[in-house]
Amino acid sequence: MYVQLDEGFHEDDHSAIAQAVDCDPDVTGIDFMRTCFYGNLHTIRADWSVHCTRMVRKDTHEYLLPGGGMSSAPKVGRHVQAPMWMWHYVRMGDPMTIARRVRNLDTFYHDPATLIPEDELQPYDFKPREFDNTSIVEDSKPKEVAGDIRPYHGTHPLPFAKKYVDYE
Repeated sequence: MYVQLDEGFHEDDHSAIAQAVDCDPDVTGIDFMRTCFYGNLHTIRADWSVHCTRMVRKDTHEYLLPGGGMSSAPKVGRHVQAPMWMWHYVRMGDPMTIARRVRNLDTFYHDPATLIPEDELQPYDFKPREFDNTSIVEDSKPKEVAGDIRPYHGTHPLPFAKKYVDYE
C-alpha cells in the first residue's frame, strides 16, 4: 500500500480495505478514488479527484517515476476499483504554507526567473485555475475556471479531522 503524507483512509474503512487484499488472485492492483479536499473540510475539488492505484501485489507492477505510487503500471493481472475513498488534503491548511508548497513544486517544472520570489508570495487564493500554478509571475498566471467544487457534510479520518479542525 502506498499513501502520501497528505492522504489517508477513514478508520471506518480499515476492515473493508483488509478484506480487499483477499480478492481474486488475478487482481494485482486496487484503485481508490483520491478525493481532494479544497480549502476546508466541507469542500471537495471533484475535478482533482481521481482514481489512483495505491495497493498492489508484490512484484506485479513497475514504477515509472522515482518515488513510486503515483506512476505504477501493472506487469501482470488486472485492477479493480475499491468503493472506499482515499482522502487527500493537498490544499488544506494555512494559505501561506500552501502557497510555499505550490511554489516549491513549480521549481521542478519552471525556470526560477518566471516565478514570484518566495519573499513576495501571497497566500494561496483557492481560485480554481486551468492548472494549479499560482507562483508564476502575474502576466503568465493560468486563467481562472469554474472548477468542479462540491459540498461535503460527512466525517473525516480522525487524524485529519483533528489537524484541520480550524478549517471547518
